[in-house]
Amino acid sequence: MFFDQENLIRRTERFLKERLEKAIYGTVGDLSVEYFSPSEEPGRFSGATVKANNQEAMLSFLPDQQFLPMRLPQQWGKPWRTTYFRLRGTQPEPDALLYIDIGFDDDWPGNQCEGLLFGADGCPLKAVNSQNRVTRLPAEIPGMNGNTALSGTVGALAREVYLEAVAIPNIMDTATTPTDLGDIRTAPDDYVYTFRAASWVKRIDVLWQLYHDVDVLLGIAKELPDSSVRRMTILCALEDGLNVLRSDDLTATADAARRILAPVLGNHAHDSSLIATTVGHAHIDSAWLWPLSETPRKIA
Repeated sequence: MFFDQENLIRRTERFLKERLEKAIYGTVGDLSVEYFSPSEEPGRFSGATVKANNQEAMLSFLPDQQFLPMRLPQQWGKPWRTTYFRLRGTQPEPDALLYIDIGFDDDWPGNQCEGLLFGADGCPLKAVNSQNRVTRLPAEIPGMNGNTALSGTVGALAREVYLEAVAIPNIMDTATTPTDLGDIRTAPDDYVYTFRAASWVKRIDVLWQLYHDVDVLLGIAKELPDSSVRRMTILCALEDGLNVLRSDDLTATADAARRILAPVLGNHAHDSSLIATTVGHAHIDSAWLWPLSETPRKIA
């Protein structure tokens, strides 16, 4: 029977993006969201400067502001402007995670909205961007109303956190064509993003594990030449694994798919393969697809 390698690769990519990725986290509750938009860009109240210099400024700045309720999904963010969000909700279980989507276009790390989540004491908790949408809150968050146990509800906590977000417009959307979006003085006075979700989610571990099994194997297969026996072995295993999955019940069938993929995951490259030693490196551009003011949020 004819075996179309490229068609199977495309099928696997669609499965990862359209089915498996969306099923990893299940919603178990929602948070209320309120917002405050300063008339002018405030000083730096977040990022690395908070703990060192500006903690008192943060505590004195936000609590006195008039936060307005939001009904999600709701538009927000004028180009290059900062908006503060206050998120409140009952964390139903200790292992429930905070999921935030403020309007991300894809998983590209720049050229779009992003922010920093912090406690009421001004201490940064985690960056929130297209590649970091899920946060595991610490057991205790110091500060006003950051962590209140609910009597009579085992494991439930009343949570309150803040999100400082900026609406970075996609100035690359028109490629090299001149755009007014590149400067806060010329950008249109319209909202450019939609706050979609602020919810409590629980990770389904077997689906998370399956996602990475498939992702690793697919990445290896795409790097191997079409004539590679190992590539064909991996693709056949991926096809068999996908075929045992039920789209209406991925959780119940994920283990069976992982058992099919386990042998090819355990195989090493052939003996004549190049052995490479790699050294990791991490850096942050001071300003790349974001303004300099955003860098503290990214490194917090």
